[in-house]
Amino acid sequence: MGTEVLLQVAILVLTLGIFFAMHNFPKKFLTKLRSKGRTTALAHRNFVQGAHLLARARSARNRTTSLNLAKGAACEADKALSLDPKDAAAHILKALALDLMGHKSSAIRSLNAALSPPAMKSLSEIERGDALFKRAELHSGTESEAAGNERGGEEGVRGGYEGRARFSRGS
Repeated sequence: MGTEVLLQVAILVLTLGIFFAMHNFPKKFLTKLRSKGRTTALAHRNFVQGAHLLARARSARNRTTSLNLAKGAACEADKALSLDPKDAAAHILKALALDLMGHKSSAIRSLNAALSPPAMKSLSEIERGDALFKRAELHSGTESEAAGNERGGEEGVRGGYEGRARFSRGS
């Protein structure tokens, strides 16, 4: 009788030990995986909200409304970048919002960050090509604005485009 009670107590202790092990170990081991998934989901959520704001800013008829929506899109892109700094899409979103606000040099810097080796891995070839094209477009726009400022206003900008067109034709 004494051995049977001792055997039942041992089985009870073993069962309780297995129960507590199954209850606590998965929480400890999965906490890291859960937090990574949560930050990725939050970054994606902020990116989607920023893209929505940017689309609304592009279609807004009022300039001040457009600027406020673009500023909100840049803010959402910054939030997404704070959660996932290697996400090239968030860098591109920020660049597009900054371009809409008129901050060309900051937009170029953001596109350069999107096209840097750590972030570029998340882009497909088509997205990479689009980002390179947008960067070239912004870069040529800032060059022509600088030339326009040197030559004197609108005439200088037009002259910069005509000069570039003559250069590309080879005449």
